[in-house]
Amino acid sequence: MIEEIRNYDTNFNEDVFIGKVDRIFIMILDAIMERNILNVKHYINDEIYNRYTELVNSYKNENIIRIFDEMNVKSTKIINYEVKENNIYVDVILVSRYMDYFIDENTGDYISGVNTHRIEEEH
Repeated sequence: MIEEIRNYDTNFNEDVFIGKVDRIFIMILDAIMERNILNVKHYINDEIYNRYTELVNSYKNENIIRIFDEMNVKSTKIINYEVKENNIYVDVILVSRYMDYFIDENTGDYISGVNTHRIEEEH
């Protein structure tokens, strides 16, 4: 599949691409924790931006902060690609690990979620 992508983009480098995907994923989690999705707006489409903005606003309204602790990307794999109007769209499966919990904005007290061990999620 990588060779097929290179037919459309001779400079495509799988390792560089996956590295960027991994960094952007962590940046999105950071933006959710910071409750400022604007920081990653240029990496996501409008639909995702609006969904995460609504999510973050709901956290603000409830005076809670979502924490992603000890986060990392375990693996990222290219699973498909599509070419539309001279753009290449690449689908990946990303497996991440992190603790995912909520704290009170004012007191910092734990509210709910997993804060004792990392969970593994496929995205």
